[in-house]
Amino acid sequence: MAKRNIFKKIKQSKNLPQLPQVMLKLIKACNSDETEIDELIEIISIDPGLASKLIQIIGSVYINLPKEVNNIKAAVVYLGMDTIRNIAISTSAMHFFKFTKSVPEFNINQFWYHSYKCAVLARKIAEENDISNPDEFFLAGLLHDIGRLVLLENYPDEYKQILKTSSSESPILAAELEKFDINTPELSAWLFKQWDLNPLIADSVLFINESIEQIESAFPHVKIVFISNLLAEQNTLKNLPDLTALTDILGSRLEQILISAEKEVHIMAKSLDINLDGTQDKSCEEALTSKVKDLSLFYGTLQNLLHAREIDSVLDVVQNGFK
Repeated sequence: MAKRNIFKKIKQSKNLPQLPQVMLKLIKACNSDETEIDELIEIISIDPGLASKLIQIIGSVYINLPKEVNNIKAAVVYLGMDTIRNIAISTSAMHFFKFTKSVPEFNINQFWYHSYKCAVLARKIAEENDISNPDEFFLAGLLHDIGRLVLLENYPDEYKQILKTSSSESPILAAELEKFDINTPELSAWLFKQWDLNPLIADSVLFINESIEQIESAFPHVKIVFISNLLAEQNTLKNLPDLTALTDILGSRLEQILISAEKEVHIMAKSLDINLDGTQDKSCEEALTSKVKDLSLFYGTLQNLLHAREIDSVLDVVQNGFK
């Protein structure tokens, strides 16, 4: 099956995913230091479905705000712009993970878990390295395997055969090349280009499954997404010693970032009603305690304190955030 025929069929297919314009606007706005709360709220409000879902998530027991919140502006006051941004972008992207049940052998919850964990890690590592536009790395991590979903949607029978004979990533990628003349990273990178995303981010997706030796000489953006993908794998702590050659971040700090990311994934999964039973990384599971909720609210309150300009505002934030 020739690669050009794959691209042609996918372009003509109803199953060609489109990147939500709201998500693009959110990312652009959040990458600007001049974005105000009202501007963020206005962007979210463009999509009534997104706004409604966001209110539903904010009101869930897993977020557990100190009082009932029925509008986005009030939610921003309590949780902070960064938290609302992450929830909004993640919610907007959920339609990518709602595909048909034509291939029941494929575990979509496990797929989401790995993708979202890779996204959170990529953003955190980009921030740790003071890289501009960290949300682009979040998007790269979140959608780095989107090509697999497109293949599943357009070629369900062929992909069933792949899943029957291959269970780990390397054999699956090899089987994709043999059957389709293209693999998941190549198709994902192609989709990123179709969406007119940053070419550097498309490259980071394209090279995400190369060897560590090949990545050592790569550009920083490629290294960040590569590291995030490996850290998002099961029992990932064993990969830490190998990854230190690719970054100036100490192994102990990478472990802290990993545990923090696991907590964030756990909260988002609960908020979106995604069952992660049997998919979570056992090496980080002990970090997922009842303190997750308290940490989430603490960071939101801290964000608000940093933006408070008057003493009355500071007192209001403290009173609401630490009840």
